[in-house]
Amino acid sequence: MQFTFPFMAMMSYQIIVSDNLSTIIKSIGPDSPISDRRLLLLISTLCIVLPLSYFKFIQSLSKVSFASVVAVIFLVCTVIYKAATQTHASTPPSFGWVTLSSSLGGSFSSRMCATTTVS
Repeated sequence: MQFTFPFMAMMSYQIIVSDNLSTIIKSIGPDSPISDRRLLLLISTLCIVLPLSYFKFIQSLSKVSFASVVAVIFLVCTVIYKAATQTHASTPPSFGWVTLSSSLGGSFSSRMCATTTVS
């Protein structure tokens, strides 16, 4: 049980990140070869998660973790400010089948998964 919960949380984090990245890349260039979800999952696992898993002491990530918490707080404040100051009703920006609000929800969810994995 000690291994399965963090492993599943990290896998869901990776899937959410690769889904969001593939949607963003497809909106920029629909025919891009890097927009494949499986390729992005492999790249993010090899380039981000694997190097982070080799740290002996988790204290070495404290500054990066603090910066990511500040970035999430900034994003939440920005979304609240934009929602409060919006003067006219408009359709939300759409990136294929994913709207901006669901992408932000996925990003916040992936941050929770990362926090659960680290703690």
